[in-house]
Amino acid sequence: EEIGIDRAKLSQLKVASMRPASLDAPISDDDSTEFGEIVGDENAQTPFDLLSHKNMHSQLDGLLTVLDERERKIIDARF
Repeated sequence: EEIGIDRAKLSQLKVASMRPASLDAPISDDDSTEFGEIVGDENAQTPFDLLSHKNMHSQLDGLLTVLDERERKIIDARF
């Protein structure tokens, strides 16, 4: 306000002036860890979830073998 710029405009200017950080950039000068190594994907499945999903599909495939062709087609169409 002292320099005649609205707070909202000043906030926009601060955001615009920020430089993007590289995921390959080191965290600090004395550390070999890169920024990309510590940033997680919130939407990624955990290894446990992936394994559980794979096991469930294997079990279902085994169960579907006891059905005749018509029954398998019905189940496939439904799910």
